[in-house]
Amino acid sequence: LHRMVPLMKTCVALDPNFVDAYLVGAWHLAYNATAKMLDTPEPLKKYYPKYGARLGEKEIYYYLAVDFLKDGIRKNPRNYKLYFDLGFSVYQLKLKDYPNAVKYLSEAIRHRHDRWVPRQLCIALELNGQYEEALAGWEDYLKRFPDNLTAPRFIPREKALIKEREVEKAAERVRNAKDP
Repeated sequence: LHRMVPLMKTCVALDPNFVDAYLVGAWHLAYNATAKMLDTPEPLKKYYPKYGARLGEKEIYYYLAVDFLKDGIRKNPRNYKLYFDLGFSVYQLKLKDYPNAVKYLSEAIRHRHDRWVPRQLCIALELNGQYEEALAGWEDYLKRFPDNLTAPRFIPREKALIKEREVEKAAERVRNAKDP
């Protein structure tokens, strides 16, 4: 397993436009290398100023994948796949960092991309609590792809989440009004 990372780094050093090497290398770091590792207990983590986070042996691999993909983005700024993998595979799925997931998935759709990329952005928007933006994204997606089966399921969901948040805010205002 540990030979893979130097191999991918060598590949991209020789050909910085070899996007698949960035994708495979980052996947290896974030998924394969950590597959059998347990999450690090909080007392065993140490602070990494570079990442602004407390990380353990397993979690550092996620950030190494971030670094590897960001290097690929610097060298291939118009390739949506690098933004997508960074936003979805690492930030959304592994780190649960939804603001960064939205940031990189938003960038992915600015470039020529596959049809499914905006769907993942809408999901990240929802996970980040941006229900109105997610709803607008799903409605736009349905207009562009009326045969899609996913958007019609998510549109009512986003509307319900918006209503639920409004009810929670109203309940909070009532509680605050009762307290002296």
